[in-house]
Amino acid sequence: MKRSKKQRELISFRQVFQLNDYPNIKQDDKPDFVVSHNGILFGVEVTEYYQDQTSADYANVPNYMNNILDDESMIKRKDRGKLEKVRVGFEMGGVPMYTQDAVYRQSQPIQDRLKKLNDIINAKITSMQEYKMDDLEFVELIIHDQGDLFGGESGREIYRYLSELSQSPLEGLPYRRIYISKKFGVFDEPIIFRSDMDIGD
Repeated sequence: MKRSKKQRELISFRQVFQLNDYPNIKQDDKPDFVVSHNGILFGVEVTEYYQDQTSADYANVPNYMNNILDDESMIKRKDRGKLEKVRVGFEMGGVPMYTQDAVYRQSQPIQDRLKKLNDIINAKITSMQEYKMDDLEFVELIIHDQGDLFGGESGREIYRYLSELSQSPLEGLPYRRIYISKKFGVFDEPIIFRSDMDIGD
């Protein structure tokens, strides 16, 4: 069963802001959450990283992958060449065990993934003017990777690059912090980008 956007936002939020530490929240809109913590109110905006619409459909359209596995002609026209039904084999100790059908999705070059990440951040910065900032001290941004940013062999290189980049505060960042976290089911500390105006908790 696919999760709704609001459900996914809450899971993304809780991967960064644990319930025990941040119990007083209100799910809202623009920004997505208002948090009461240590006598202050702050906002948290949550967004998801997808390389393109094909990736979003791959993750979120109900039964899309199962339909393709049943019948390859169910691949949408715009996804042809990006998704492909393939037969994969599994072996143990060099001995073939079994084969099964799978959906193969092309991975994008590193520079394309990083450009998309930058585009997402810039779009969110632009949309900040629509936030309801009354009484909010600051807003933080969570970008939740849905498998494209850190996926595949290149994902480790991207993770290492972004981790190194995050060591220095960013000038003029309107969000106090930007958290970049991995997809559901994989627990890793998020990469955190800090504003040069960040003065801690």
